[in-house]
Amino acid sequence: MSSRKLLPPRLSRRPSDPEAGFTMIELMVVIAIIALLAMFGVPQYLNQTQRTKLTGALAGAETYKLGVERCIQETGVLTGCNAGTGEIPAAIAAGSNGATVRYVDQLAVANGVITMTSTAKAVDNSNMTLVLTPSSGTVTTNWVMSGTGCAGSSNPRGISCTIN
Repeated sequence: MSSRKLLPPRLSRRPSDPEAGFTMIELMVVIAIIALLAMFGVPQYLNQTQRTKLTGALAGAETYKLGVERCIQETGVLTGCNAGTGEIPAAIAAGSNGATVRYVDQLAVANGVITMTSTAKAVDNSNMTLVLTPSSGTVTTNWVMSGTGCAGSSNPRGISCTIN
């Protein structure tokens, strides 16, 4: 008898055995696929995250929009519909970084026009802004949005700024 212990057949593998593991080519293909997914997936994820923040900031400004609409109904004009008057909440100072209203860094209302800077970042890492301008109709107030937060070829992180 030999002093050498024999291993069961499944545990004794030679390096040339096809079941020994992955080849270098197989590992490189898997790494290449993961890199491609990351290359396209991560930017889309970042864009969607910033759009969500901008939409959240717009939802947070709804109280201001309602206050302006109430001011227009009561006075019949936009003049004097400012932050902190009537039912329009007070302005949010620059640098609040979402402490007062989530995702809103700064918000001001002057003669019914709401100017908001969100915490959402554009591609150039600047905070995106939205300007909501009321245009009175006979029954309701329509809002026109503009600003750097509007979607376009230069801002894939923006939202649609159609009349709402």
